[in-house]
Amino acid sequence: SSRLWKLLGMALSKKETISIAGKSYDKKACYLAAVNGSKTSTSWYNLACAMSLDESVVVRKTAFTRLQCLMEAIRCDAKDDGAWNNIAASLDKGETITIPGFKGAIGKRECYTHALEASNGGNKLAWKNLALTMESEEAATTGKTTTVTKTKKKKTVDTVTIAGKSYSKKEAAAMAQAKKVAA
Repeated sequence: SSRLWKLLGMALSKKETISIAGKSYDKKACYLAAVNGSKTSTSWYNLACAMSLDESVVVRKTAFTRLQCLMEAIRCDAKDDGAWNNIAASLDKGETITIPGFKGAIGKRECYTHALEASNGGNKLAWKNLALTMESEEAATTGKTTTVTKTKKKKTVDTVTIAGKSYSKKEAAAMAQAKKVAA
């Protein structure tokens, strides 16, 4: 059954194999068997996670890349926050994808937003990754009005004031090296 294949895949490390009826199965082969026997989001997600970025597999006579497997996971269950997070991580800045059932092109930031919506804000990795995609003082809002803002930390500069003029440590060091100090 599909569930048994999924459990076998979860039990194996990346380098382990299991022999069943004289045939050897690694983690990816177990997940591939699970996908062939079922169309669940978890099966597609696990298969994608067992694949390398440039690899493809054949499921029911159709080739799927890692990204396409993740998109199938979303097609099966739009609340699969792990799939959304992994899709976002696989996209380059400015790159977009189209997922059937979703309006328009979806970019990295939108995928992280979907991951947060799907997890009710509980996907800490999606929060971190979303913040990394943002410019300073920019906010992203999910459909549930959860907001994250990344701002540049104000750098505290130690200064000293001499005769009404402030100097930073760097300026003070430069002044110390100068032949004439005009304070």
